[in-house]
Amino acid sequence: MKEHSLTENTEAEVIERLAKGALLRDLLTAVKGIPSHAQLFRSVPLRGLPDEPKGDIDLLCVPPLHPELAVAVQVKKIKVDAEAIQTGRPNGLQGLKTGIRQANLLSKIGFHQVYLFVFVMVDSREQNAGRISFASLPPELRRLIERCIADIRCAGLVQSVGLAHYEFAQTMDTPDPFDSNHLQLVDLAAQLSQRAEVTNWVKAACERGM
Repeated sequence: MKEHSLTENTEAEVIERLAKGALLRDLLTAVKGIPSHAQLFRSVPLRGLPDEPKGDIDLLCVPPLHPELAVAVQVKKIKVDAEAIQTGRPNGLQGLKTGIRQANLLSKIGFHQVYLFVFVMVDSREQNAGRISFASLPPELRRLIERCIADIRCAGLVQSVGLAHYEFAQTMDTPDPFDSNHLQLVDLAAQLSQRAEVTNWVKAACERGM
């Protein structure tokens, strides 16, 4: 294959690519409660928030002039490369537990809305053998991944946190690896009254242009 595999991108690199592309950006803001005109801030450190939590927010969505309506998003990636398609064993399923813990922390901090986005990154070029095709996951792999995502709530994700399942597939060996994109909203986030100290923190983050 000539082109770089989509599956090698980190969560941060995928978010950056999506945020900068007009059509792809719409995927990030297609979830109810995230305005299409929201400012998107990537990899925002949590320092300065109440109780001094560690880590960062993968994606902070802030409607202009409304920092009290901030949406904090945690992202986890499931990687499905050529080897995973052959073996039926995707990489990253174990990372969902970390995503649950991180999203629950954001909820505890007190943002208006919190989401966990699961990015399923698929490189099916080898499977498609050079054909003009948008074939992505084999059915058995799709069922496995969908079951794991469906079980996230039972695995401990708090009820107020929303859940969205994204699939990005690189089906042909072309310069643009986002050949096929799909969004499935599993659960809406609860819209809560944001803590005043969190709103002040969001205002400061916007001013810094994180």
